[in-house]
Amino acid sequence: MSNSTDEYIDITRSGSSGLYGTISWSRMNPGTSNTNEYAILIGDNGGASTNNLIHVTLHHNWYNKTRQRHPIIAGAVIHSYNNYIQWRLWGIHVRRLDSTRGAQMVSENDVFDAAYAPDSSDDDAVKVDDAGNSVRVVNPLLLNGASVQTQSPDTAFKPSSRYSYGLEPTSAVISSVTGQAGAT
Repeated sequence: MSNSTDEYIDITRSGSSGLYGTISWSRMNPGTSNTNEYAILIGDNGGASTNNLIHVTLHHNWYNKTRQRHPIIAGAVIHSYNNYIQWRLWGIHVRRLDSTRGAQMVSENDVFDAAYAPDSSDDDAVKVDDAGNSVRVVNPLLLNGASVQTQSPDTAFKPSSRYSYGLEPTSAVISSVTGQAGAT
């Protein structure tokens, strides 16, 4: 995916029974004009009352120098693992907005590369805004000055209690994801 003027993927509404999905093995590239491309939006102001019913798993995706929103999360429940995230503004961005509950985000064995961030104020691999979120980051590989923020990590959900999945070691993520993400 490339040349977007907004998000490549928006997941912003859920019915009362919830919304469950997975985004995997995708490659998101910056546009040729290097404009405002954003990767993924999950939850928003318009769906604040149901954002907590959105559950998304993101794995083995390559965010290849896109600007931000890898993803941006508002009130949703997100599991991110074995992704390669290269950004120009921020990596994963977690916020509460007007949601009745804060977001829950668990990142495991993700690789965060700040090489393309324009300055050290943009080196947040995981950026947390607002109080009331639960953010846990497990075994990240932080490259080129990348840093992570967490918030109430012990209250974030436990993905292994919901489904089975296998983690690649962080040392294998870059070659695995760059070699296969986006392939047809």
